[in-house]
Amino acid sequence: MIFAVSALFLYLCGLGLLVTLCGTLPLGRQTATGERFPALAALVLVSGLHFDYLLQLLLKGVDPALAAGAFFSVAGLVIGFVFLRARVPGTGAASAGASGSRDVVKWGVFAALFVMFAAPIVQEPILAWDARSIWFFHGKIIYFNGALDRAGFTPAAVCFSHPDYPKLVPVLSAQLARFAGSWDDFLPKASLLALLLPALLALFSFWERARLSFLFLAGLFLFGVQGELLWNGLMDGYLALYAGLALLFLGRWFERGERGDAWCAAAFLGVVLNLKNEGMVYVVVAASVFFVLVWMRDRSLHRLRLLFADRRFWLQVGLPAACFLVWTFKKRSWGLVNDLDLGVRSLGRIGAHVQAGALGTVAQALLVDALLWKALLLFFAVAGTARLARVRVPFQVWIFLAVSFCYFLAVFAVYLATPADLAWHLETSAARTVLPVMSGLVAAVYVILGVIEAPPRTQEGEGDLE
Repeated sequence: MIFAVSALFLYLCGLGLLVTLCGTLPLGRQTATGERFPALAALVLVSGLHFDYLLQLLLKGVDPALAAGAFFSVAGLVIGFVFLRARVPGTGAASAGASGSRDVVKWGVFAALFVMFAAPIVQEPILAWDARSIWFFHGKIIYFNGALDRAGFTPAAVCFSHPDYPKLVPVLSAQLARFAGSWDDFLPKASLLALLLPALLALFSFWERARLSFLFLAGLFLFGVQGELLWNGLMDGYLALYAGLALLFLGRWFERGERGDAWCAAAFLGVVLNLKNEGMVYVVVAASVFFVLVWMRDRSLHRLRLLFADRRFWLQVGLPAACFLVWTFKKRSWGLVNDLDLGVRSLGRIGAHVQAGALGTVAQALLVDALLWKALLLFFAVAGTARLARVRVPFQVWIFLAVSFCYFLAVFAVYLATPADLAWHLETSAARTVLPVMSGLVAAVYVILGVIEAPPRTQEGEGDLE
């Protein structure tokens, strides 16, 4: 298992370096060392995830795609090594590690958290029903078929297993089993480490001397909101975690103007897009709300013009978008449809549910039973404290709130439109589907706590991660 996981990480790192070095990120001294290293490392790994997924979608067969990926990965590792030596003499990956090792507390906490979550990932079998019957069952199909193709995903063959769901994690699990040479109930689940590591790195890019705000953010993101969902094989925890981190990167870009944060936000939203079907809804909501609010804040559109003129930002948008579009084309050509049957026909079901008094039922399930009210109470308590302390709430907080509220409305509407038994649907999924809403609220509270602890930075830079 250790060899297979190490090979997977090295493979993804090489692919990510190729993307970031050749199109996204001209590395420099500031990126290889210092406080920006975690964000850079997270961006490299997530870029590798997207590139790898695209290869598996475009090439027929797991092994040919892995062979092509191995070629690109080796090229990325070689280019990265040569580029760093030439660009920053005497520095590079080694100096990045030396720089990080000096902050013993930061990286000690990081290592402890990684081991804490990695241990149950690799030690526990795939037990959760959705994990076993959807994500890793799809991975098993890809592994034994040797390809992500129509033969393994006919509607009749996997009618119970949501075959239309995105295949990012199933592909990773199949590849990991290929590296190891066998499939069992333990090894494929270790593919979650490829999601855990960049998420933790991104989280620690917000570390600021272990302030209360960061401790709050890490505690609720990792234990309060997601918890066991980060190791039991369900994707809801990672969907919420990546959604919350993407919002934080967007907020920091708005505050500081560093383009690297916009690249990370795009890459992390790309994971949300390719992780679950509801990720598409979240990305549409987040992008729409963000651009509307930024336009309302800055009618000159100066910030957006700078962002849209950055080709490296569009690469981070385009890579996961290409994965989504290719998979959408494949599943439609294969006749795979979503069981919710959303569309014009949903209006009749919504009307019937509303007439039957379902508004109160859905509100009760999402706000009370799913404990969303606790996150709302926490937000209002901290926002009230800031008001009493006469602290100005940063604008990005309102972005986070607007995204969370609009996504909540979307989830609410989906439950009203469900063709399944409403009570069953709410009971089996409501606590998980509101997690991105909770992540948005936690991100908002983190920003307010940070402002209460220390005054905001008044200067705006146009720098990036270089």
